[in-house]
Amino acid sequence: MIGWLQNRSSERAHLPTRIVGHPLLWGLSVAGVAMIAVLACTGPRQIRYVSTVILGDPGIAHLGVSEEGTVFASRDPWQEPNEYQYVSHDGGLNWIEESTGPKGIKGTPGLANTPHGRFEVDQEGVYRLVGGRRVELAYSTAHLRNPGNTWTQEKTSGGAVTGPLDVVYEPISGNVIVAMGRQGVAVRTPDGKWTRHIVGPYSPTDFSFTGKTRLLLSDGDFWVMALALLLSFAGAALVYSQHDPDGSKLQIYARVLIAGAAMVLSLAMLIQFGGSNPTDVPASFDWLAISTFILGVAAIASSLKPPRYWLTIGAFLGGMLFLIVLLFMVWLHAGIVLVAAKTSTIVLTAIWALLLGYRLQAAEFRRPAGLTLKRDWLAYLTKSQTVGSGPIRCRHCQQPNHPAAQDCNSCGLPVRH
Repeated sequence: MIGWLQNRSSERAHLPTRIVGHPLLWGLSVAGVAMIAVLACTGPRQIRYVSTVILGDPGIAHLGVSEEGTVFASRDPWQEPNEYQYVSHDGGLNWIEESTGPKGIKGTPGLANTPHGRFEVDQEGVYRLVGGRRVELAYSTAHLRNPGNTWTQEKTSGGAVTGPLDVVYEPISGNVIVAMGRQGVAVRTPDGKWTRHIVGPYSPTDFSFTGKTRLLLSDGDFWVMALALLLSFAGAALVYSQHDPDGSKLQIYARVLIAGAAMVLSLAMLIQFGGSNPTDVPASFDWLAISTFILGVAAIASSLKPPRYWLTIGAFLGGMLFLIVLLFMVWLHAGIVLVAAKTSTIVLTAIWALLLGYRLQAAEFRRPAGLTLKRDWLAYLTKSQTVGSGPIRCRHCQQPNHPAAQDCNSCGLPVRH
């Protein structure tokens, strides 16, 4: 759209069709990239990548408390003897790694009796019970099942947590401590405030929109997928808009086939991105990336446009890239399912590429009078002669021909000589 506005301003001023519009248009052209850069470089840096967590590790799965008020945390409650790997002496706020046996440990798994009622863990969160009945969802874990948050957990800790696993009450501090698996622990202080805390390698994930956006923008697989979409759809748009009266049908079919194959492979990469386990990217992802980039470059190289079009193409490609990033940011923020984000990316990217193709196709026939145009990139680089902007007539048979044609379509003789 920005490229179209800029070209329109040039045409109205009877200038050569190139991007020379108002500085405001230049500002709008880079606004999307600037916003992405700002989000990538600012905001809380609380995301803590954990390399020591192994696959299948549930994290903090069991809690216990001693008569002295020491809280113990364990990864595996079923292991015998039941050793606790982490210890807290301040009601679950800070933890140290210290293996100890089960002596003096008390508590019922999944239940904690407090002066304020009984607390019970459930898939939905932590409930407070009075008289055996649930009266309050004291701590909801619905946010952990948000699709964007699930992906964020997978990327930061190697596994997603959907609910609490155990709960204990520490009477000296009055705190209620909840085992949150790979998310560490959640602690409820006597004033009713909940906080999340690190236990060993198990760190609470930063679920803020800024944090999730930074994680997305730092993901190499995301950029490989986005640039593959950009390259393949841009190549298809250039092929669609190409006008080559001297080209054979075989050349046209080859260009369409190359561009179409690049688009199919890039869509396959999009489907594989952010799967059930984002930390384990399929091996085929790399092969798809290599093949897509080769075919995308081939499609673009087979349909090179005159230099004056490339600024317009660049504006469209910048908008297309911003569109792809924006859709995935909406997925992280609004919690829509990933399939919806991928489908929207395919549809809107295809529409944007189609608009680019139409724009380039229309520009071929809307050049201002008197504008000279190099026939191709080779002519531009070798400073060969230019041709007029409108149809030219053969000097032998006077039939109209494409302005870039060298031989007449009717008589076959040279148009100008």
